[in-house]
Amino acid sequence: MTLRADRIERLQWHHPQKLLQGGSTVGDGARRTHLRAATVVDDCADRPQQMPLADPRSLAGAKADADKASRTPQLDRLLFLKSRLSMDREINSGRRGALSDVKTDILNAAEKRMQRGGFGGFSFREIGSDVGVKSSSVHYHFPTKDDLAAAVIRRWSERTSKNIDRDLEKDTDPVRVLTNAFRRTAQSKDRMCPCTVLAAASQGLPEQVAVEVKDFFTMCQDKLVSEGLHPGDAAEVLSTITGALVVANAMGDKAEYDRATQAMLRQRDKMSRVAPVERHSLGAQKGRRGH
Repeated sequence: MTLRADRIERLQWHHPQKLLQGGSTVGDGARRTHLRAATVVDDCADRPQQMPLADPRSLAGAKADADKASRTPQLDRLLFLKSRLSMDREINSGRRGALSDVKTDILNAAEKRMQRGGFGGFSFREIGSDVGVKSSSVHYHFPTKDDLAAAVIRRWSERTSKNIDRDLEKDTDPVRVLTNAFRRTAQSKDRMCPCTVLAAASQGLPEQVAVEVKDFFTMCQDKLVSEGLHPGDAAEVLSTITGALVVANAMGDKAEYDRATQAMLRQRDKMSRVAPVERHSLGAQKGRRGH
Protein backbone atom coordinates (compact mmCIF):
# COMPACT_ATOMS: atom_id res chain seq x y z
CA MET A 1 0.00 0.00 0.00
CA THR A 2 1.51 3.31 -1.08
CA LEU A 3 1.21 6.73 0.54
CA ARG A 4 0.79 9.36 -2.12
CA ALA A 5 2.31 12.77 -1.44
CA ASP A 6 -0.63 14.64 -2.93
CA ARG A 7 -2.98 12.92 -0.46
CA ILE A 8 -0.81 13.89 2.49
CA GLU A 9 -0.61 17.50 1.29
CA ARG A 10 -4.38 17.70 0.84
CA LEU A 11 -5.09 16.35 4.30
CA GLN A 12 -2.37 18.29 6.06
CA TRP A 13 -3.81 20.27 8.92
CA HIS A 14 -2.48 23.81 8.94
CA HIS A 15 -1.55 23.95 12.58
CA PRO A 16 -0.77 27.41 14.08
CA GLN A 17 2.79 26.21 14.69
CA LYS A 18 3.92 29.27 12.69
CA LEU A 19 3.25 31.33 15.81
CA LEU A 20 6.00 29.47 17.68
CA GLN A 21 9.45 30.95 17.89
CA GLY A 22 12.69 29.14 17.14
CA GLY A 23 11.30 26.81 14.50
CA SER A 24 9.35 24.55 16.90
CA THR A 25 7.20 21.89 15.22
CA VAL A 26 4.46 19.50 16.19
CA GLY A 27 5.40 16.28 17.97
CA ASP A 28 5.96 12.82 16.54
CA GLY A 29 2.59 11.67 17.79
CA ALA A 30 0.88 14.23 15.56
CA ARG A 31 2.98 13.14 12.59
CA ARG A 32 1.98 9.50 13.06
CA THR A 33 -1.68 10.46 13.38
CA HIS A 34 -1.55 12.48 10.15
CA LEU A 35 0.11 9.58 8.36
CA ARG A 36 -2.53 7.12 9.55
CA ALA A 37 -5.32 9.38 8.31
CA ALA A 38 -3.59 9.83 4.96
CA THR A 39 -3.03 6.10 4.65
CA VAL A 40 -6.72 5.33 5.15
CA VAL A 41 -7.76 7.70 2.39
CA ASP A 42 -4.96 6.64 0.05
CA ASP A 43 -5.72 2.97 0.50
CA CYS A 44 -9.39 3.57 -0.28
CA ALA A 45 -8.47 5.49 -3.41
CA ASP A 46 -6.09 2.78 -4.66
CA ARG A 47 -8.39 -0.22 -3.93
CA PRO A 48 -11.97 1.03 -4.09
CA GLN A 49 -13.34 -2.46 -4.76
CA GLN A 50 -11.52 -4.23 -1.95
CA MET A 51 -11.99 -1.75 0.89
CA PRO A 52 -14.98 0.43 1.78
CA LEU A 53 -14.64 4.18 1.94
CA ALA A 54 -13.39 5.53 5.26
CA ASP A 55 -16.02 6.72 7.66
CA PRO A 56 -15.92 10.57 7.82
CA ARG A 57 -16.24 10.24 11.56
CA SER A 58 -12.99 8.30 11.61
CA LEU A 59 -11.22 11.09 9.71
CA ALA A 60 -12.63 13.67 12.14
CA GLY A 61 -11.37 11.55 15.02
CA ALA A 62 -7.95 11.33 13.43
CA LYS A 63 -7.80 15.12 13.12
CA ALA A 64 -8.93 15.50 16.72
CA ASP A 65 -6.15 13.14 17.78
CA ALA A 66 -3.68 15.26 15.79
CA ASP A 67 -4.93 18.39 17.54
CA LYS A 68 -4.47 16.84 20.94
CA ALA A 69 -1.08 15.35 20.16
CA SER A 70 0.30 18.63 18.80
CA ARG A 71 -0.73 20.81 21.76
CA THR A 72 2.13 22.03 23.93
CA PRO A 73 2.16 24.36 26.94
CA GLN A 74 3.84 27.00 24.80
CA LEU A 75 1.19 26.70 22.10
CA ASP A 76 -1.61 26.84 24.68
CA ARG A 77 -0.10 30.05 26.02
CA LEU A 78 0.06 31.60 22.54
CA LEU A 79 -3.52 30.64 21.77
CA PHE A 80 -4.64 32.17 25.06
CA LEU A 81 -2.81 35.41 24.33
CA LYS A 82 -4.31 35.54 20.85
CA SER A 83 -7.81 35.10 22.29
CA ARG A 84 -7.13 37.72 24.96
CA LEU A 85 -5.84 40.19 22.35
CA SER A 86 -8.98 39.77 20.28
CA MET A 87 -11.13 40.36 23.35
CA ASP A 88 -9.11 43.43 24.35
CA ARG A 89 -9.58 44.93 20.89
CA GLU A 90 -13.34 44.60 21.18
CA ILE A 91 -13.32 46.17 24.63
CA ASN A 92 -10.99 48.99 23.57
CA SER A 93 -13.18 49.88 20.61
CA GLY A 94 -15.93 50.64 23.11
CA ARG A 95 -13.57 52.46 25.45
CA ARG A 96 -12.39 54.91 22.80
CA GLY A 97 -15.71 56.70 22.82
CA ALA A 98 -15.71 56.79 26.62
CA LEU A 99 -12.14 58.13 26.72
CA SER A 100 -13.06 60.85 24.24
CA ASP A 101 -16.00 61.86 26.45
CA VAL A 102 -13.76 61.99 29.53
CA LYS A 103 -11.24 64.18 27.71
CA THR A 104 -13.99 66.61 26.70
CA ASP A 105 -15.32 66.67 30.27
CA ILE A 106 -11.83 67.48 31.55
CA LEU A 107 -11.49 70.38 29.11
CA ASN A 108 -14.92 71.70 30.09
CA ALA A 109 -14.12 71.52 33.80
CA ALA A 110 -10.74 73.22 33.35
CA GLU A 111 -12.31 75.94 31.19
CA LYS A 112 -14.84 76.82 33.89
CA ARG A 113 -12.19 77.01 36.59
CA MET A 114 -9.89 79.10 34.39
CA GLN A 115 -12.72 81.53 33.65
CA ARG A 116 -13.07 82.11 37.38
CA GLY A 117 -9.52 81.81 38.66
CA GLY A 118 -7.11 81.91 35.74
CA PHE A 119 -4.13 79.60 35.44
CA GLY A 120 -3.79 79.20 39.20
CA GLY A 121 -7.49 78.49 39.65
CA PHE A 122 -7.38 74.74 39.23
CA SER A 123 -5.47 71.59 40.09
CA PHE A 124 -5.62 68.12 38.60
CA ARG A 125 -7.22 66.81 41.77
CA GLU A 126 -9.98 69.43 41.52
CA ILE A 127 -10.54 68.69 37.84
CA GLY A 128 -10.72 64.97 38.58
CA SER A 129 -13.28 65.65 41.31
CA ASP A 130 -15.37 67.79 38.94
CA VAL A 131 -15.37 65.10 36.26
CA GLY A 132 -15.67 62.14 38.60
CA VAL A 133 -12.33 60.50 37.79
CA LYS A 134 -9.00 60.11 39.53
CA SER A 135 -6.31 62.73 39.01
CA SER A 136 -4.22 60.05 37.28
CA SER A 137 -6.90 59.92 34.56
CA VAL A 138 -6.47 63.66 34.02
CA HIS A 139 -2.69 63.13 33.71
CA TYR A 140 -3.36 60.38 31.16
CA HIS A 141 -4.98 62.88 28.76
CA PHE A 142 -2.88 65.92 29.72
CA PRO A 143 0.52 65.07 31.22
CA THR A 144 1.06 68.55 32.68
CA LYS A 145 -0.98 71.52 33.81
CA ASP A 146 0.59 73.56 31.01
CA ASP A 147 -0.70 71.05 28.45
CA LEU A 148 -4.23 71.24 29.83
CA ALA A 149 -4.34 75.05 30.03
CA ALA A 150 -2.92 75.40 26.51
CA ALA A 151 -5.51 72.95 25.17
CA VAL A 152 -8.34 74.93 26.80
CA ILE A 153 -7.18 78.22 25.25
CA ARG A 154 -6.60 76.62 21.86
CA ARG A 155 -10.09 75.14 21.83
CA TRP A 156 -11.64 78.46 22.88
CA SER A 157 -9.76 80.29 20.12
CA GLU A 158 -10.80 77.81 17.44
CA ARG A 159 -14.42 77.96 18.55
CA THR A 160 -14.43 81.76 18.60
CA SER A 161 -12.86 81.92 15.15
CA LYS A 162 -15.55 79.65 13.70
CA ASN A 163 -18.31 81.69 15.33
CA ILE A 164 -16.91 84.95 13.92
CA ASP A 165 -16.62 83.50 10.42
CA ARG A 166 -20.19 82.21 10.62
CA ASP A 167 -21.55 85.58 11.79
CA LEU A 168 -19.63 87.48 9.11
CA GLU A 169 -21.66 85.62 6.51
CA LYS A 170 -24.78 87.34 7.90
CA ASP A 171 -23.35 90.70 9.02
CA THR A 172 -20.68 92.56 7.04
CA ASP A 173 -19.66 94.80 9.95
CA PRO A 174 -16.69 93.05 11.64
CA VAL A 175 -16.79 95.34 14.69
CA ARG A 176 -20.39 94.48 15.43
CA VAL A 177 -19.70 90.78 14.84
CA LEU A 178 -16.75 90.72 17.25
CA THR A 179 -18.69 92.76 19.80
CA ASN A 180 -21.55 90.27 19.69
CA ALA A 181 -19.14 87.33 19.97
CA PHE A 182 -17.75 88.68 23.24
CA ARG A 183 -21.24 89.72 24.36
CA ARG A 184 -22.31 86.09 24.33
CA THR A 185 -19.52 85.41 26.80
CA ALA A 186 -20.55 88.37 28.96
CA GLN A 187 -24.12 87.07 29.04
CA SER A 188 -23.10 83.48 29.85
CA LYS A 189 -23.09 81.92 33.29
CA ASP A 190 -19.33 82.22 33.77
CA ARG A 191 -19.18 85.65 32.05
CA MET A 192 -15.46 85.71 31.29
CA CYS A 193 -13.30 84.75 28.35
CA PRO A 194 -10.47 82.57 29.73
CA CYS A 195 -8.06 84.19 27.26
CA THR A 196 -8.87 87.62 28.70
CA VAL A 197 -8.39 86.32 32.25
CA LEU A 198 -4.99 84.83 31.44
CA ALA A 199 -3.90 87.84 29.37
CA ALA A 200 -3.87 90.01 32.51
CA ALA A 201 -1.05 87.84 33.87
CA SER A 202 0.50 86.70 30.61
CA GLN A 203 4.02 87.70 31.68
CA GLY A 204 3.95 85.06 34.39
CA LEU A 205 2.39 82.28 32.32
CA PRO A 206 4.29 79.22 31.09
CA GLU A 207 5.51 79.83 27.55
CA GLN A 208 3.26 77.16 26.06
CA VAL A 209 0.16 78.82 27.54
CA ALA A 210 1.28 82.39 26.83
CA VAL A 211 1.73 81.55 23.13
CA GLU A 212 -1.86 80.28 22.89
CA VAL A 213 -3.20 83.41 24.63
CA LYS A 214 -1.27 85.65 22.23
CA ASP A 215 -2.51 83.65 19.25
CA PHE A 216 -6.11 84.23 20.37
CA PHE A 217 -5.81 88.02 20.39
CA THR A 218 -3.81 87.96 17.16
CA MET A 219 -6.62 85.96 15.57
CA CYS A 220 -9.20 88.55 16.69
CA GLN A 221 -7.19 91.47 15.32
CA ASP A 222 -6.52 89.67 12.05
CA LYS A 223 -10.25 89.11 11.58
CA LEU A 224 -10.86 92.85 11.89
CA VAL A 225 -7.97 93.84 9.62
CA SER A 226 -8.96 91.30 6.97
CA GLU A 227 -12.40 92.95 6.86
CA GLY A 228 -10.93 96.38 6.13
CA LEU A 229 -10.00 97.95 9.47
CA HIS A 230 -6.68 99.69 9.96
CA PRO A 231 -4.44 97.75 12.39
CA GLY A 232 -4.56 100.65 14.84
CA ASP A 233 -8.35 100.76 14.71
CA ALA A 234 -8.51 96.98 15.14
CA ALA A 235 -6.36 97.20 18.28
CA GLU A 236 -8.60 99.97 19.68
CA VAL A 237 -11.77 97.97 19.03
CA LEU A 238 -10.37 94.82 20.63
CA SER A 239 -9.16 96.80 23.66
CA THR A 240 -12.61 98.36 24.11
CA ILE A 241 -14.39 95.00 23.86
CA THR A 242 -12.10 93.10 26.24
CA GLY A 243 -12.01 96.06 28.65
CA ALA A 244 -15.79 96.16 28.70
CA LEU A 245 -15.86 92.44 29.47
CA VAL A 246 -13.49 92.91 32.42
CA VAL A 247 -15.44 95.86 33.81
CA ALA A 248 -18.77 94.05 33.51
CA ASN A 249 -17.33 91.08 35.36
CA ALA A 250 -15.77 93.25 38.07
CA MET A 251 -19.01 95.20 38.56
CA GLY A 252 -21.11 92.04 38.47
CA ASP A 253 -23.36 93.78 35.96
CA LYS A 254 -23.75 92.37 32.46
CA ALA A 255 -25.28 95.64 31.30
CA GLU A 256 -21.90 97.35 31.73
CA TYR A 257 -20.64 95.52 28.68
CA ASP A 258 -23.46 96.84 26.52
CA ARG A 259 -23.04 100.39 27.81
CA ALA A 260 -19.36 100.44 26.90
CA THR A 261 -19.59 98.73 23.54
CA GLN A 262 -22.79 100.43 22.33
CA ALA A 263 -21.10 103.81 22.63
CA MET A 264 -18.30 102.53 20.41
CA LEU A 265 -20.75 101.14 17.85
CA ARG A 266 -22.72 104.41 17.73
CA GLN A 267 -19.54 106.36 17.14
CA ARG A 268 -18.58 103.97 14.36
CA ASP A 269 -22.01 104.29 12.72
CA LYS A 270 -21.74 108.08 12.89
CA MET A 271 -18.33 108.06 11.24
CA SER A 272 -19.54 105.71 8.52
CA ARG A 273 -22.34 108.14 7.64
CA VAL A 274 -20.04 111.16 7.63
CA ALA A 275 -17.37 109.56 5.48
CA PRO A 276 -19.47 109.30 2.27
CA VAL A 277 -20.53 112.95 2.65
CA GLU A 278 -16.91 114.06 3.04
CA ARG A 279 -15.86 112.03 0.01
CA HIS A 280 -18.71 113.62 -2.00
CA SER A 281 -17.66 117.13 -0.91
CA LEU A 282 -14.05 116.51 -1.85
CA GLY A 283 -15.15 115.24 -5.24
CA ALA A 284 -17.28 118.35 -5.84
CA GLN A 285 -14.41 120.67 -4.90
CA LYS A 286 -12.07 118.94 -7.31
CA GLY A 287 -14.70 119.27 -10.04
CA ARG A 288 -15.01 123.04 -9.52
CA ARG A 289 -11.26 123.48 -9.58
CA GLY A 290 -11.14 121.67 -12.88
CA HIS A 291 -13.45 124.26 -14.39
